[in-house]
Amino acid sequence: MTTLRGKSKDKVFYVAATPYIMYGWKTYDLASNSGISDADLKDDLGLVDGASMTLEANKIYVIRANAPKPSRVTKKLSDIPGGETGSVNSSLAVTTFCAYDKVGTALSKGWSLARQGRGVSITGVQDGQGRQKTALIPIAGGFYAFPADRVTYSQHGEILGYQEPGTTGSQLDKAFSGTSSPKPGNARLKTQNGTFSSYYDEAKKDELMAAGWRLGLPIAGIMPAAGDDSGDTP
Repeated sequence: MTTLRGKSKDKVFYVAATPYIMYGWKTYDLASNSGISDADLKDDLGLVDGASMTLEANKIYVIRANAPKPSRVTKKLSDIPGGETGSVNSSLAVTTFCAYDKVGTALSKGWSLARQGRGVSITGVQDGQGRQKTALIPIAGGFYAFPADRVTYSQHGEILGYQEPGTTGSQLDKAFSGTSSPKPGNARLKTQNGTFSSYYDEAKKDELMAAGWRLGLPIAGIMPAAGDDSGDTP
């Protein structure tokens, strides 16, 4: 995420990709750059240090989602003289993610938009066209979205716990895809034509096992404690 080299990626930051989705990723200490402070990261970009953040009950915390993806912004740093570990004799720039509601602030503070953010793509639900359509699996207070074959929907969708999204509403607001965490477990079933596999809703675990499916464990991710609505993430 940055042009700087020689720095250990030992910190996890989160940033609001949507009003509900907190996007997390691992990087180096961004405030170690000349001209960037922890206050800049928080106030200008909306970045939250994962080690000290307060979890909010209405948020879904994901790691490295394909979508939704926050916008990325970049800023040129001051020249750094040579001779220091990880530094070079040229002007440097740092590029990182920015909260969906902080892009305007970031631009006013000297950051430039490097890449526009993107949302979750929902396909094949309303028009009935194509071989695939989006399925949703509830997990960690949100919904994991992925493309499923229409035959899979009709033959296995119910037992696997597929939910079919509409075009509006809380499902889409809380949908995410391609994450490292949280992520549904994988269910496998041997058939005459080979082995079939797909994601499944953990609420369907007993039913699937009784029907002969073999189940992998989901990656639950982090969640606020039940009833925790202690306020805004710092």
